[in-house]
Amino acid sequence: MTGAVGARNRLLYTVHGDEVNIAARLEQLNKKYGTYILTTESTLRAAGAEFAFRRVDEVTVRGRAAPTVIYTLHDR
Repeated sequence: MTGAVGARNRLLYTVHGDEVNIAARLEQLNKKYGTYILTTESTLRAAGAEFAFRRVDEVTVRGRAAPTVIYTLHDR
Protein backbone atom coordinates (compact mmCIF):
# COMPACT_ATOMS: atom_id res chain seq x y z
CA MET A 1 0.00 0.00 0.00
CA THR A 2 1.39 3.39 -0.93
CA GLY A 3 0.08 6.87 -0.56
CA ALA A 4 -0.20 9.98 1.52
CA VAL A 5 -1.00 9.20 5.13
CA GLY A 6 -1.87 11.58 7.94
CA ALA A 7 -3.88 14.68 8.54
CA ARG A 8 -4.75 17.19 5.83
CA ASN A 9 -2.16 19.67 7.10
CA ARG A 10 0.54 17.02 7.60
CA LEU A 11 0.56 14.35 4.93
CA LEU A 12 3.50 12.01 4.53
CA TYR A 13 4.01 9.81 1.50
CA THR A 14 4.79 6.30 2.73
CA VAL A 15 4.54 2.62 1.97
CA HIS A 16 3.20 -0.17 4.18
CA GLY A 17 3.03 -3.90 3.80
CA ASP A 18 4.80 -7.22 4.12
CA GLU A 19 7.42 -6.52 1.43
CA VAL A 20 8.37 -3.24 3.10
CA ASN A 21 8.78 -5.02 6.43
CA ILE A 22 10.97 -7.72 4.83
CA ALA A 23 13.15 -5.04 3.19
CA ALA A 24 13.66 -3.33 6.56
CA ARG A 25 14.70 -6.62 8.16
CA LEU A 26 17.10 -7.40 5.32
CA GLU A 27 18.66 -3.95 5.59
CA GLN A 28 19.51 -4.69 9.23
CA LEU A 29 20.99 -8.09 8.32
CA ASN A 30 23.56 -6.48 6.01
CA LYS A 31 25.69 -5.71 9.06
CA LYS A 32 25.69 -9.34 10.14
CA TYR A 33 26.71 -10.66 6.71
CA GLY A 34 29.03 -7.83 5.67
CA THR A 35 26.95 -7.11 2.58
CA TYR A 36 25.48 -3.97 1.05
CA ILE A 37 22.51 -5.56 -0.70
CA LEU A 38 20.36 -8.47 0.46
CA THR A 39 17.31 -9.68 -1.39
CA THR A 40 14.76 -12.48 -1.44
CA GLU A 41 13.88 -15.03 -4.11
CA SER A 42 11.02 -12.91 -5.42
CA THR A 43 13.40 -10.06 -6.27
CA LEU A 44 15.92 -12.51 -7.70
CA ARG A 45 13.24 -13.87 -10.07
CA ALA A 46 12.05 -10.38 -11.03
CA ALA A 47 15.62 -9.26 -11.83
CA GLY A 48 16.05 -12.06 -14.35
CA ALA A 49 19.39 -12.78 -15.98
CA GLU A 50 20.58 -9.17 -15.81
CA PHE A 51 22.13 -9.74 -12.37
CA ALA A 52 24.07 -12.56 -10.75
CA PHE A 53 23.18 -13.49 -7.19
CA ARG A 54 24.86 -15.60 -4.52
CA ARG A 55 22.87 -17.39 -1.82
CA VAL A 56 23.83 -16.07 1.61
CA ASP A 57 21.68 -17.89 4.14
CA GLU A 58 18.20 -18.93 5.19
CA VAL A 59 16.84 -16.77 8.00
CA THR A 60 13.60 -16.35 9.89
CA VAL A 61 12.95 -12.63 9.93
CA ARG A 62 10.97 -11.02 12.71
CA GLY A 63 7.27 -11.07 11.94
CA ARG A 64 7.38 -14.23 9.82
CA ALA A 65 7.12 -17.87 10.84
CA ALA A 66 8.64 -19.41 7.72
CA PRO A 67 12.33 -19.03 6.88
CA THR A 68 13.36 -16.78 4.00
CA VAL A 69 16.29 -17.56 1.72
CA ILE A 70 18.42 -14.44 1.25
CA TYR A 71 20.79 -13.54 -1.58
CA THR A 72 23.32 -10.84 -2.38
CA LEU A 73 24.68 -9.56 -5.68
CA HIS A 74 27.56 -11.59 -7.00
CA ASP A 75 30.35 -10.36 -9.27
CA ARG A 76 30.37 -12.18 -12.58
